[in-house]
Amino acid sequence: MYHDKPKPGRGYVTLCAALTLLMLGVAAWISVMVARDEHLGAVALPAVLVVVWAVFLGTCAVLLLAIRAAYRTEYAVTEDTVEMQAGLFFHARIPRRNIIAVRPVRFIPRVLGSGIWAKGCCNRMTNGLLIETTEGKVYVSPADIERLRAELGLAKEK
Repeated sequence: MYHDKPKPGRGYVTLCAALTLLMLGVAAWISVMVARDEHLGAVALPAVLVVVWAVFLGTCAVLLLAIRAAYRTEYAVTEDTVEMQAGLFFHARIPRRNIIAVRPVRFIPRVLGSGIWAKGCCNRMTNGLLIETTEGKVYVSPADIERLRAELGLAKEK
């Protein structure tokens, strides 16, 4: 059994932290603009501020969970499956017989979660693997790309 717990990429964590700070700035700016608006009544002003700050806190919660997931990303290859975990909410198990191809990618467009075209279980945005299965595509970011490919029994592409 192969087990990998890669370190998160600096760019990924920096992006999540920067987006959190950006959202704080936007929420603060909107709050100031709304507070200066003379046309909003005393009743509407608190409601608008509550909505702005609720959106900010919700966005921050998602970004903080993404940062936490970066430090909790793991891959395990057993005889029959490839298992992946990122944080609290993303867990996937791929039967090895369903894997069609595994190829290296320089940019990872789907870092975490499920999308229309692919799933992602990554803690960085560059230098990963695309695992193509009978069910779809999954992006991963192992610490040692060639070792994971070898564990899957796939020869290095020329």
